[in-house]
Amino acid sequence: MSDLPWMVKAMPWFHRIVFLLVSIFSAIVLRSNINYIALTTNSDAFDVYTVTADPFSQFGLAVSIITLITLIPIRLAALIAPGAFICTVFFELLWFGILQCLWLGSAIWSMQIYTKEWKSLCMIDNDLDDVADVCLDVRFDIGFGIANFALTLLYYIPLVILACLAASHGKSVWWEGVRMTKFGYGKPNPLLQDPQSSAWSSDATLASSHKFNIDADPTAMKQV
Repeated sequence: MSDLPWMVKAMPWFHRIVFLLVSIFSAIVLRSNINYIALTTNSDAFDVYTVTADPFSQFGLAVSIITLITLIPIRLAALIAPGAFICTVFFELLWFGILQCLWLGSAIWSMQIYTKEWKSLCMIDNDLDDVADVCLDVRFDIGFGIANFALTLLYYIPLVILACLAASHGKSVWWEGVRMTKFGYGKPNPLLQDPQSSAWSSDATLASSHKFNIDADPTAMKQV
């Protein structure tokens, strides 16, 4: 296999970068939505305004929490037990596909609410700090929501390509850990192999070697 070897080399680093950035951006969205909800429900500055955008902020809050409580354990498992199910190519493709939909939906919903409810107000130069903060929170929701969608998509595409290329060459990697697999370009790093898989491999090698000795020397069976 000679296709895209640089992608295989880059995946471990890309894995770290994407998980780090998505987690940071999710924390920013979490903070902005908490602040938005607090301001629009408790601030006196909004007594004269009709605020009907709370559901979109609650959705953004939920998406950011879901992202953080799932990506952090996946990343920790990748470091401690890279062969765990939540670290497999199949699971990461499944979960990142879901996260793409959630972040895209959150960004689009926030953009619609900003356009309908807040854009005209935010364009006015006023002295209300709460209004300025709310405008900033909604913009953060949109900007970092789009950023997280783009990052999850950029991680998803090369992972799909590498897994499909490996499958087309007879190497199924769907149930291998993303940090373990070489996508058919070489042997996995033995330091990252799943202990159970390594044990099975060692047993198979020992059995094969034992069979060879018996075939080569019929008297080996008696010696054993």
